[in-house]
This record gives sequence, structure tokens and C-alpha cells, in this order.
Amino acid sequence: MKITVWTVMMIVATGSAAYAGHDEAIAAHTVRVCSDYAPAKARSLVSSYILAANMFERIGVKLEWRMRDCPAGALQIRLSTNTETGLKPGALAYASPYDGTHIVVFLDRITRFEDDGLVTAVLAHVFAHEITHILQATNRHALSGLMKAHWNRDDFLRMASQPLSFTPDDIDLIYIGLERRESLLLTAVGTR
Repeated sequence: MKITVWTVMMIVATGSAAYAGHDEAIAAHTVRVCSDYAPAKARSLVSSYILAANMFERIGVKLEWRMRDCPAGALQIRLSTNTETGLKPGALAYASPYDGTHIVVFLDRITRFEDDGLVTAVLAHVFAHEITHILQATNRHALSGLMKAHWNRDDFLRMASQPLSFTPDDIDLIYIGLERRESLLLTAVGTR
């Protein structure tokens, strides 16, 4: 299993695509994401990493997933497998967009879906949704698509067959946030 997970992770890390609305220089953004590992859900996790990466590739952003050796500045996802009932009732995850790195995914709430394919799809959408909050550095939501505040039954059915999309405003805010993050990183490196 370790070889399979590593192989899939390398495929995710090397994938690329360009978003037609942005030039190729902008499409070179890479976001490093570190995640906990839950052996009981390894297949769903790896499939979710791939699907989330594909969602971002469609807009010209590359996600590089890591489970170890988390570099400075990487987004950090903690998988909660024993979430307190009173902690953000009804939520599947939350991000800390103003600190720029931390995401908590309530894996135990997502794995309650009975269909493994739906678990994979929902988990990928949750990853993409929360990563977007971090990249945009805001708690803002869209009226439709991936960044909708509350997904309904139709959204869940749709995501099981094809990914929900980013709105044009979502994409613009992601790129503004990426440019800001990269500028801050360059400033931090330059002051050392």
C-alpha cells in the first residue's frame, strides 16, 4: 500500500493544467499542502487528494500534497477522527484563513456517508473549499459552486458525478491571494 500511495502522490505532484482565463506565468503557482494520514481511509484520502488537485489544475494552480516533511509556509490539514459533537455543528471542516495555513477537516463526519465514492467526492470538495479560504485569505462564500456556504442535496449528488466549479470571482480572489502569499514569502526570505 505504501508504494501505491507514494506513486499516486507523485502523479498528483507532477500534474499540470492551465486556466484559459490567465496567462501561463500565473498558471505556474504551486501550493504545498500537508495532511495527516488516516490508514483506515487511505484509499478515499488519496483519491480525494487527486480530485482536489484536479479541481485546482483546471484553474492553473498546482497542489503538491505531502504527508511528511512539511515545509514552512505550507497549508496544514489536520484530520479530526473524533470530533466533539458541539464543535461547529453541521460543519464538515473549517479553515483559519487569516493565519494562512491551518485547516481542520472533520473526517469522521464525512465518512458517515455510506457510499465510498461519495465520501471521496465530498472529501475532495471539502479540501478544495477550505484550501480556497486559505488562499483567498477570507471567510467569503459564493452563491453557487464549490465555495457555496452550505451545500444541499443537489450539490452532493452533482459532486458525486463531476466536481463543483469555482466561480470567476473565486478564481480571481485565489490569484490575488496567491500573489499576496508569494510576495510575503519573498519579503520574508529577503529580510533574513
